[in-house]
Amino acid sequence: MADSGARQAKTSRAVNELIAALSATYKPGELLPGIRSLMEQFSAGQHVVRTALQQMRDDGMIITEIGVGSRLCNTAPAHLLTRTPEDPFAHLRPIAPAQPSRGEANAVVAELFDVRKGSNLLTLRQAAEYISTRARAHTVRIIPSAAIYDLETRPDPYGERDKIIDAFTAHYGRLETAQRTRTIPAPTPDIRQELGIKPGTTVNAVAIGTRTIRSGRLLMTETEYTVADPTIEWETVWRY
Repeated sequence: MADSGARQAKTSRAVNELIAALSATYKPGELLPGIRSLMEQFSAGQHVVRTALQQMRDDGMIITEIGVGSRLCNTAPAHLLTRTPEDPFAHLRPIAPAQPSRGEANAVVAELFDVRKGSNLLTLRQAAEYISTRARAHTVRIIPSAAIYDLETRPDPYGERDKIIDAFTAHYGRLETAQRTRTIPAPTPDIRQELGIKPGTTVNAVAIGTRTIRSGRLLMTETEYTVADPTIEWETVWRY
């Protein structure tokens, strides 16, 4: 038993040392060599290499694309965060008061929500940071006013998310929430200002759209903007 515990401790140390070495050797976005090359480069056994890569993958330190390989990230990429339909932004901490506003839908947004161009939009913006890393983020919630005014009991569009979802469900029936992330190589000046970044910095936009299952009508969008890690497009769908 003692020998077994000693071997496990030795393997654990080797795995942690390899993770530290990989993080120091390769730059974010750079492809890591294959397992055999890593074994030779770092004089590590196959089990140690595989375990280290799996741990880095689980921790969001690398992203593995089938047929391409694994890339190192700065931080856990957005699509590896644990999100739930009850609170998809639980990993964030607000760092400034929320900013409610009203505006008019341009042609693109009007088509997205299937409303007339110029229709009233209710928007809530808030600066935030990741609880784990303190990296800056910015969230934007948009609801067309028609989606709220249709309801018998109107929730505060700038209020708590769960109350808005409950009101939508009571009026429209079952809902579907789909998430998708994309990279934005040229974010708008307001997003750059909110994130405190320079022009040319790539940003991740994690878009969460809530729509009715029965008609497919889009009721609300929520977008989280963060400085981008190398990532791939992904999609997750929840149904209430």
